[in-house]
Amino acid sequence: MPGERILLIEDEDRLRNNLCRLLGRDGYDITIAASGEEGLAYAQGRPFHVVVTDLVMEAYERFDLLDRLVEHIPETPIIVITGHASILTKAEALSRGACDFLAKPFAISLLRGAIAQALQPLRNGYPAKAKCG
Repeated sequence: MPGERILLIEDEDRLRNNLCRLLGRDGYDITIAASGEEGLAYAQGRPFHVVVTDLVMEAYERFDLLDRLVEHIPETPIIVITGHASILTKAEALSRGACDFLAKPFAISLLRGAIAQALQPLRNGYPAKAKCG
């Protein structure tokens, strides 16, 4: 559905701008945040349908940002993207409330699929996290 709101939290300028452009072409309303603090402020300020966030951000320990997002917006699906991926990191992120986990670099089709899957319950009239985790 066009206009679904996505919060993109990514400190790498080039990736953030490319993802914003590509997802914007798909019809999503993208809000970008260049830091974890900025992203958390946006998340607390207005509702989003999905959050896509880097895992490792300046001023936050490994899972701190994810934990704070889950605490403040528990019904919003969160997709973690990271260049620090391992099986254990993925398992930990999912157990802490992430809906999906993508290792950088990833194909944009994988992110598009993860977003579509995260939005599916909402599109079917269920709470956003009805089928997450």
